[in-house]
Amino acid sequence: MIDEQLDDFQERIGVRFNDPSLLLQALTHASFCNESKEPVSDNERLEFLGDAILNTSIAVHAFLSFPEATEGELTRMKALVVSEPALAEQARNLGIGDHLRLGKGAATGDKVGEMPSVLANTFESLIGAIFLDAGFEAAKGFVLRNLGEMLLDVGSQSKYLDCKSKLQFWC
Repeated sequence: MIDEQLDDFQERIGVRFNDPSLLLQALTHASFCNESKEPVSDNERLEFLGDAILNTSIAVHAFLSFPEATEGELTRMKALVVSEPALAEQARNLGIGDHLRLGKGAATGDKVGEMPSVLANTFESLIGAIFLDAGFEAAKGFVLRNLGEMLLDVGSQSKYLDCKSKLQFWC
């Protein structure tokens, strides 16, 4: 059953893992590890790696897509695209929460799988797993397929500016 679910999920995200254990680790929350009788690795190390790849991929794409943008503008664009709300939304779009491996308490009472921070972190873990499985270009491709258009929208629309920036421009 779990293999079939992972196959469906891989099809949904557009990535086929050579090493499915990396995908399983990316989807494993610490609460699952705490309740497991067997030693299981959670996704936190993959999250660390995925965060770095995500930031690099978006920074390079912003730099190349907006040659006239200042450093501050590029920084704001990147910050909006790699923000927790943006990543959590994309994780929801991919159905990541449905495939999270959670401890029983986290899955039922606490509804950890619906928390934006958990969804965003798992999205980053997935990027780290793709990197380890297939390399930087595959991970960057996944990032740009899922967030590239948002970056272009952010770069071309002032409505995405944060409140502080809007106030500064207004003043």
